[in-house]
Amino acid sequence: MTTFHRSARAAALMSAAFAIAVTGCSSGSGDPGVTHVTLIQGVKGNPFYTAMACGAQEAAAQLGVRLDVTAPDQFDASLQTPVVNAVTAKRPDGVLIAPTDAVAMRPPIKNLISSGAKVVEVDTALEDTTVSTAHLTTDNQAAGKAAAAKFNEILGGKGKILALSSAPGISTNDERVAELKKALTNYPGLEFAGVQYTKEDATIAASVVSAALTAEPGITGIFSVNSPSTQGAATSLRNAGVANRVKLIGFDAGPQQIEQLKQGSVAALVAQSPYQIGRDGVQYVVDAVAGKEVPKSSLTPVMVIDVKNLESPEAQNFVYKTDC
Repeated sequence: MTTFHRSARAAALMSAAFAIAVTGCSSGSGDPGVTHVTLIQGVKGNPFYTAMACGAQEAAAQLGVRLDVTAPDQFDASLQTPVVNAVTAKRPDGVLIAPTDAVAMRPPIKNLISSGAKVVEVDTALEDTTVSTAHLTTDNQAAGKAAAAKFNEILGGKGKILALSSAPGISTNDERVAELKKALTNYPGLEFAGVQYTKEDATIAASVVSAALTAEPGITGIFSVNSPSTQGAATSLRNAGVANRVKLIGFDAGPQQIEQLKQGSVAALVAQSPYQIGRDGVQYVVDAVAGKEVPKSSLTPVMVIDVKNLESPEAQNFVYKTDC
């Protein structure tokens, strides 16, 4: 995994990630006999999906398969559906996809499978678990428990926690919030203050947090389940001058999130394993295409990173690799 990138380097990497998402990338040859796999990300330019693409590229190169990468401009089923339809028309052998809605993406994914593609869901998932060959995601139960324990530590065992999610119906986000709420019951001094939705937009997140703090001054912790919401929440807390009092725990460990952690805008990060998801996902698809059995459901680990453990070898293994 990569070490911390400075801001200029991070900006260049994100530009490269955007180019990859728009134009696609390939591994292997154009030989019709070569297995063709496509990764359909949840959204362009997100460090989590960029790291996932890096892992997928590594596996594709090792396995000698062709890999294309594509994504919608926003994390939205209405925008991802035409992307899936365009991929279906190209008739790849296998597809990794992060569904942007647990229900709405079922029909286009079913059509994709009907075209002959083996489909593995990565990160997010459909509500109907019978559709795809396999599902590979973060251990969101462990993530919720870890976040609750960290809040208990940094808030001294007492506080009120607001959760920020994108929108209802996104499997990973829903599970993270549910698991946090459940885990907070293990700490009598901590209270769940509900969930508010940001449409995975930093500007909306900043507005939501500002309004929530005005309506409920007792909020002392914010749990953000995606990086845009974390960015917006950090901005709101900084502008209000309450970052020392209201502790923010966010998801992901891309360059921007690490910068926020070092600056003190974020108290801790729940880091996922997107590189492993991409790498293992390509292996699963290739095995499925070859008729081999693959695990129906697999989980990848998480780690809570703060400024105290950031430079440790273990934490560095969880910092997202976006330079590939």
